[in-house]
Amino acid sequence: MPKFRDADLSNKNALEFVDNITFRLFFLMQVWRTNICTEIFKICEQASEKIRKLLLEPNESLLNFPLTITYLVTAGGQKEYTTNFIGYASGSNPNIIFMNDFVIQFFENENDVRCTPLFGINDPTTFGGFLNHKEAKFFVKII
Repeated sequence: MPKFRDADLSNKNALEFVDNITFRLFFLMQVWRTNICTEIFKICEQASEKIRKLLLEPNESLLNFPLTITYLVTAGGQKEYTTNFIGYASGSNPNIIFMNDFVIQFFENENDVRCTPLFGINDPTTFGGFLNHKEAKFFVKII
């Protein structure tokens, strides 16, 4: 992802992307795959099935799943970019995936959206601005 890695993001706290569908597909694929492949991370069966169908045949319903994405700027060069670190937290909303230098917070529906303390990643004063839900542009928080 050239917009993230090896980019000078020192003066930015966010990136926005017009192609929100491609970004959503990528991150929802991570949510679905993690749900299918691990016992630790689980979303409800109905949400899992909706995402599976949307990955096969994308449409505007993709926008109905609220999520926030945070990019953690990684130092260390190419070696650090190729290491693989994955962690999970689920059982309540948000369901969280730590995926290398990205933090994915997935909410099954809009009623579940809330700003949960998360190691300084979520700030109640800016949380709503980074929530991707029925958006025209996709926002990624930079830390």
